[in-house]
Amino acid sequence: MFIRFLNSFLNRSRFRENRRGVSSLEFAIVAPIFICLIVGCVEVSRMCLLRNISQNACYEAARHVIAEGATVQDGIDRANAILSRVGNVSAKITINGADGSRGSDGKVVNELQFDTPSVRARIEIDLRDNAIFLPCWVWGDQQICSEISVRTERYRGYFDGTEIN
Repeated sequence: MFIRFLNSFLNRSRFRENRRGVSSLEFAIVAPIFICLIVGCVEVSRMCLLRNISQNACYEAARHVIAEGATVQDGIDRANAILSRVGNVSAKITINGADGSRGSDGKVVNELQFDTPSVRARIEIDLRDNAIFLPCWVWGDQQICSEISVRTERYRGYFDGTEIN
């Protein structure tokens, strides 16, 4: 008896035909979730891109500096040129602990010397300063850090193959 009443109640034409506004209600529920998902994917993709390009910039800066005659500022300029390919990236770039700043005597602090055995390049990118959509409180104090250490290609005089053990 109850089932017959329920079937007759649900089969009335006014319930089947009056579905205006249902799609807009569904859109209002699903759209914010979908937009947040898209924005999150774009933001995470950008952070992955920043990580990869910072590793490349770190490697290229170190390779540029290991040659004789190169300076810390040359390596920093090289890293900034690579980082600028993805837009205005604010990063802290150091090579052997030097960031290109000058001391009171006008010389670059911790400049590479001829006898410097290796070069260590480090790039730090703050995520909160480089986010596109998400606010800074989402990322907090997280950083992308890339570091590489390579030996220099500097030597004095003529290379004699008999010196190799």
